[in-house]
Amino acid sequence: MFLSNPVAINQTPSGSNEKRQVVPPYISEDVAIKLVKKLFGMTPTRVKELNSYEDKNMYIQVSQVYTNPNVAELCSEGYVLKVINSEDSKKDVKIDGETALLQYMYKNGINCPQPVMTVTGVYKSLEKIYAKDTADGSEICETPFSLCMVRMYTFLPGKIIYEVPYTPTLLYQCGKLCGTFDRLGKDFHHPGYDGPYMDDWLWSLANINELVNYVHAINDEKHVELVLSVIQEFKAKVQPKYSKLQKGVIHGDFNDQNILVQQKPLQSTKCNNKQEYAVCGILDFGHTQRGHSIFDISISIMYFMCESRVIDPNLVGGHMLAGYLTEMELNDVEFELIRVCVAARFAQSLTLGAFNHSLNPTNDYLLLTAKNGWVIFDRFWKQKPEEIDGKWREILQSYK
Repeated sequence: MFLSNPVAINQTPSGSNEKRQVVPPYISEDVAIKLVKKLFGMTPTRVKELNSYEDKNMYIQVSQVYTNPNVAELCSEGYVLKVINSEDSKKDVKIDGETALLQYMYKNGINCPQPVMTVTGVYKSLEKIYAKDTADGSEICETPFSLCMVRMYTFLPGKIIYEVPYTPTLLYQCGKLCGTFDRLGKDFHHPGYDGPYMDDWLWSLANINELVNYVHAINDEKHVELVLSVIQEFKAKVQPKYSKLQKGVIHGDFNDQNILVQQKPLQSTKCNNKQEYAVCGILDFGHTQRGHSIFDISISIMYFMCESRVIDPNLVGGHMLAGYLTEMELNDVEFELIRVCVAARFAQSLTLGAFNHSLNPTNDYLLLTAKNGWVIFDRFWKQKPEEIDGKWREILQSYK
């Protein structure tokens, strides 16, 4: 039996048509153990819940004895069990696309988790996730349930970059990794990315117009005005120029919670004995989509700005673009529009974070961006565009 809290979907927020509302499925340690045993033929020895926005992620270590004929060798670092929310679990072909994309990126040199086959030789399984536990572990037919897709991936070791200082070198490396992903994504094709599976995805910058239906969740009227002003400028300046923007499969959520770093060997000198880090991997392909390439680097710049304490947040874009441009060329129109796209992601992340937190008020992870985001967003948007552009171009020149 696999259990869950009720998942709230397709309810109607104030002042809008029917819109997506998702609460992550509840998965206890016992349920996670049963899923791993049943689907993957492994026996967990350790289970730990990981951060997640709309799904449920569990870190799993397993015993050396297993019965899965499709696993040649156990991953020594462990695994991540992912239970997708019931709404996204309906996108069967898109989920297959994510599997293919993970394998494609890994084969082309990007370090990312690899999907694990079930005992029946597939990469996903749709499971009933029930609404409450029962003492004896039996299923109760009348208990409400959701259908959720279950998958498992190899675990990548390292720190999430959120836990270390964002030096110019790390920002450059992140930009370069984003550029490599987007360059490879231009040549990747799969039915899961060529269909309408992400057309209504609220987290796509292409759907920024939909934010007007969610601003009621923002408590500060000045913040509402800020969001609406960015939406207006995005509609006026970015959308009319879509035909001039490069497209491909993009990561869609290239943020500081999804990038891994590892320690570099400590080189102690009289002047410097600080620990340094290098980017070593990327996580979470759940927001991958076919979209405009500049959306990816803009999204990334926005999130790294929120936690930038080593350099001025408004300078983050220059260092990240320096790395990005080693892998991806941008035309003049694209470069001009990045500032507005960065601001659009601020508006999107902060608005939807407030809205989703209103649905799930115990999940403070949903407000992570808001901790510093509103202040940095406001300051960035008030600075003159030519000043931002000038500072970024000056940084770009320093790398040549």
